[in-house]
Amino acid sequence: MSKIDYEMSLQIERTGFSFVSLIMAAARKADSDNAQRTHDRWPEIFEELQERYNSVGGYLPNEIKHLPENHIIRRTMKAKGLT
Repeated sequence: MSKIDYEMSLQIERTGFSFVSLIMAAARKADSDNAQRTHDRWPEIFEELQERYNSVGGYLPNEIKHLPENHIIRRTMKAKGLT
């Protein structure tokens, strides 16, 4: 770590992002070892990140059903035969 890392952490803190969103962002930037540490420490966050990464538009199935019928995500899924 460096002074720059510390200063960047202050800037990030001021943005008001949630803890979960910060962990997800850290997991995205992590190398293999740190990704494994993230998974080991926060498996539910890491697993949700993987689910959202592999879903259409980052929506989970239980969220899609609440979107309007004409929403682009629902139309895309229907066109791909995913509904």
